[in-house]
Amino acid sequence: MYAGGLKMTRCSGEKPVQMAFDVLEHQSKPNALLDSVYSWRPDGGRRTRAIEAELVVEPVPDELDPLSDINNASDLPSDETERETVVKARLGQGRFRRDMLSLWGGCAVTGVVSPLMLRASHAKPWRISDNAERLDANNGLALTPSLDAAFDSGWITFNDSGEIVISSRFPSDEALKLEIRPNLKLRKPLNEKQKLYMAHHREEVFLGP
Repeated sequence: MYAGGLKMTRCSGEKPVQMAFDVLEHQSKPNALLDSVYSWRPDGGRRTRAIEAELVVEPVPDELDPLSDINNASDLPSDETERETVVKARLGQGRFRRDMLSLWGGCAVTGVVSPLMLRASHAKPWRISDNAERLDANNGLALTPSLDAAFDSGWITFNDSGEIVISSRFPSDEALKLEIRPNLKLRKPLNEKQKLYMAHHREEVFLGP
């Protein structure tokens, strides 16, 4: 049994619900007061009001709170509903990821469908997108981790026909180990909005020919 205090730091809002907590009063050195609480048993007496009064729970510092920098970001919209959607998207749990997986039905290249093996990658990077672009499922691809890393780093991109373009700076032996080959292509044709975003990726993110 754990008798300490917890602070919820994340709740998925999906089923099954997944929650994460921070332990508020954990200390690495012995604490006689907390020991007396943790060792309490029904037949050994009740936790007294005096003990409760002495327990002081310090707030979790902002730098340890994974939501702090997201919630305090200066570019979040003022509308609460849109703000919440953007925050959830930044955590990879929001509408952008769901819409992206729904749009592609799995990895846009390989067809892998397991959500645990997929990443929602922006074509026009988050840092230079407005809030509408950040949440637009057309702005990116659902990819497996290795393709996602290569796409996000500019090692690969795609032309309007959906064919992969591999940067000459991408070491060929590394690409082969990751099974990133010149014959790969997107499983579905790009729509007009996707082509605009992909053109931005080719011009601003891709590392050359």
